[in-house]
Amino acid sequence: MRMLKTTLNCWKVATLLPVFLVALVAQVSAQTTVVINSAAGDVLIPDGGYNGTFASMAQKTVTVTAAEVPAGKIITNIRVIVNANHDQLSGSGCSASSGASGWVGDLTMKMTTPSGVFGLMSRPGLAEASDGALTCCGFSGDYLVSSPDLTFDDAAATTAENMGSNGLDLSIFAYSPAKGSIVSPFTTFASLAGSFAASENT
Repeated sequence: MRMLKTTLNCWKVATLLPVFLVALVAQVSAQTTVVINSAAGDVLIPDGGYNGTFASMAQKTVTVTAAEVPAGKIITNIRVIVNANHDQLSGSGCSASSGASGWVGDLTMKMTTPSGVFGLMSRPGLAEASDGALTCCGFSGDYLVSSPDLTFDDAAATTAENMGSNGLDLSIFAYSPAKGSIVSPFTTFASLAGSFAASENT
């Protein structure tokens, strides 16, 4: 059994109303691609308490079993799809607004695997001194309630470090991972997939 846990955290002081679903797309051979979803249900993204640990982040788990990756097969490529509404509420008293949005530069996303931590994105636009440093500010591009899911893929043309760099609503929803200050030996999904031994697939 392989457990992949993807987590998020928001730095900006705001109330968040996220819908959070993670899907892992694993290519196990040239002909076979499998999609494994996390369990349904919303998880509140913690606000302002991120300290670099998984315990301080919202978490969803994707379990990959031998049923998805048969014995003798090796995962050769990975994509991660995230559905997360990052709503920044505004006004006195922070009342909700259905059109509200939130800066992507506030968010950190990473996952843990049997081979170690993997960074999807780390507060795009901010060169943090360390993972979890609560400094200001990342890019102000907005991830709207109505935005499509985010896809992290080695083949994406835009790095996650540039997400929201124009300060406008996101118009690109596929990014290559950028670990930023996240401590990890991996920079691409290919390097992560290559670290999985055949024995881990059962």
